[in-house]
Amino acid sequence: MAYITSGAFTAATAGKDVVYTSAAVGSTGDNDILVSPAITNMRDMAKVPVGFEVTTAFAAVAADFGIQGSFDGETWVLLEELDADTNCETPGVQVFLADLSVTNCPFYRLVFNDGELDVLATGRITFSYVGDE
Repeated sequence: MAYITSGAFTAATAGKDVVYTSAAVGSTGDNDILVSPAITNMRDMAKVPVGFEVTTAFAAVAADFGIQGSFDGETWVLLEELDADTNCETPGVQVFLADLSVTNCPFYRLVFNDGELDVLATGRITFSYVGDE
């Protein structure tokens, strides 16, 4: 098991919001945990759209997706599991609403497969969220 961090986020304006999408990241081993880079501009104390896109399918297992928070950008805790079974064997976009209405962390990150299931090393995803400029 290893933590694999995706590439940097890029921003695109979508209506009145800014949507940030990471570079694609893939597993290098069967039970890797895929994470986004640290996010410092997520809207605290709000409900925030987050998600991922499976660009290359993983194995048909119940890989999960959630959001973690940190006070130092090094030590992470799961704030909310958004989906316990992501259907990662099918390419496509999945969007969730992360409830950060009672949370205020200086750092957040999105996490895929923190249950360390055998997702196979062939799958790839990108992470996305709506944030401030």
